[in-house]
Amino acid sequence: MVERVLLIDDDEINLMLCEMVLAQNAFAQKIIKLHDGQQGIDFYQDHATQGPAEPVPNLILLDLNMPIMNGWDFLDEFSAHYLTQFPKTRVVILSSSIDPLDVARAGQYPFVIEFLNKPLTDQAVHQLTMNQQLKQMLP
Repeated sequence: MVERVLLIDDDEINLMLCEMVLAQNAFAQKIIKLHDGQQGIDFYQDHATQGPAEPVPNLILLDLNMPIMNGWDFLDEFSAHYLTQFPKTRVVILSSSIDPLDVARAGQYPFVIEFLNKPLTDQAVHQLTMNQQLKQMLP
């Protein structure tokens, strides 16, 4: 079980579905939900400057297509400004995109460990638990 997961997605229904699937698979102790990439950057900015009141999530499930700040912009900002402070953070792209160029682009970020298609399913959660980088995060 992962201690904390951060979900970043602009679709409230998808957030609820992800939370439900993660809970029924006993995947995470705590789930934090945000609605766009800018909220994600603000979250890490707050933890970087004020110090975390509680540990930051080591796993982010990230949508790509969002208003305000999309997933690609989040990855660029996180990589440039916060990855050194939070080096154990890993990202799973959770997107409706089936474009092979998106999968290839995601592979350019060494902290992105999976690219999954929406909606999140029990099978996808099982696939995550088999991911070697994720296994290293588990107690």
